[in-house]
Amino acid sequence: MSGRELWALLPPRFPQFFSTSNPPSFECGDGWAGIVSLVCQRLSSILDEHPGSTLEIQRVKEKFGVLRIHLSIQGATDELRAEIRQTMEVARAASEHCCERCAAVGVLMKGPPMRVRCDACADLRAYGDHHDV
Repeated sequence: MSGRELWALLPPRFPQFFSTSNPPSFECGDGWAGIVSLVCQRLSSILDEHPGSTLEIQRVKEKFGVLRIHLSIQGATDELRAEIRQTMEVARAASEHCCERCAAVGVLMKGPPMRVRCDACADLRAYGDHHDV
């Protein structure tokens, strides 16, 4: 399954995290869609243990070369917030080694711009493919 297909499946698969009236923006490459899917799975498990708390994913983006997920959380205890922060940190760390374009093993290129790329995608950029995400 391609990253684009996975992005499209996330809101229907995890409707509790995505507003239909104000859909989130996905501002990063398709290579990170798998990481975000795993984050949603983990968040679903975490929230199952904390009834009465809700979470909405508002924005998924790249910042300083790594994944950032912006959330809105309601009714969260300190314990829940700590679990969510840990999940976000694991996702950010995973994105440092996952090519943002294709999901292959990559490295954080200091740029500018800072990006995580595998060797093949880094070579594409070096040879004139400037349609970088």
